[in-house]
Amino acid sequence: MNRDVVAHLNGLVDQYCHCQKIPVFGFDGSHRCNSQCKVIGSFPYFICVHSRQPHVCGRGRCTHTYTTNEGTFCQLTGFELSGPCAETSSIVVRDSCGKSTRHWGDKIQRGRRQRKRAVQSISNKSLIFFERAVKHFMFSEERQKMYKTEMQKFRMAAEKISKRQLQAPLKVSEASRAISELVDHHVSLCSPPPPKDVRWTESLAKKIYLFWKQLDFKCTRKSVHALVAVSLSMMARPDGYAADNVLYVHHSPTVARHVVTDMQFGKFSGLTCRRMSIIQRELMKALLTPGGKQKIIAPLQFSAE
Repeated sequence: MNRDVVAHLNGLVDQYCHCQKIPVFGFDGSHRCNSQCKVIGSFPYFICVHSRQPHVCGRGRCTHTYTTNEGTFCQLTGFELSGPCAETSSIVVRDSCGKSTRHWGDKIQRGRRQRKRAVQSISNKSLIFFERAVKHFMFSEERQKMYKTEMQKFRMAAEKISKRQLQAPLKVSEASRAISELVDHHVSLCSPPPPKDVRWTESLAKKIYLFWKQLDFKCTRKSVHALVAVSLSMMARPDGYAADNVLYVHHSPTVARHVVTDMQFGKFSGLTCRRMSIIQRELMKALLTPGGKQKIIAPLQFSAE
């Protein structure tokens, strides 16, 4: 097996990992391949996905053979290496590539056939919880009241600056500094809620649901509010959320225009800043492989533009 073949096989592994959204594994010389390994390639050259150990299949070259009364086969690729023994009358059925269709032994274990339930890609019940949480943080009475309260504080602070100007005229530099400090402190707290007739809330809720679902987080009635709050907070950040140069949450201008700050999330009923911190730490752990590397998953991305 020359270098070009090895490079081609490793390229197949890279492509497979990216397509399946799993971590990109490096070479592992201590790995011992077996029938449970994922092997890709074409006859006679193959490679194990998880260890990147190359394997040459074919009669006289295969090192992973096993023999039954149907013949000798490769336990990694399933290709037939030699026919059945002379004293047996079993016929080995092969496909167009010469691969046996009965290569996993000569015994068939019978058992009760269990009906498999149809797997739904999205749980309607869980998705409804996410939609309610998104609308709660965007349109609820709590959200409207929070916005009005912050706007009132903004106006009162501006009025104080005006009164100071009447009592003792400020210099241009002092007035400019006072106004700048006022805007910097209040503008981020005064993000307006979106109009109630927008149509993108259900799409946003579905994106957030799928992001957490792929990490096997428990999407219960109690946990959903915290999951949605952390998601909205990350999407509002200018750089989104990344770890070790892997981007997991893209910045969303739509969310950033209307979402509250992290401190304001703690003012919603049934949610605390501490709970959000716990969820974020759990997310950081869930994004790591057992070896400490960052997982490759579908990032959270949303735009209503």
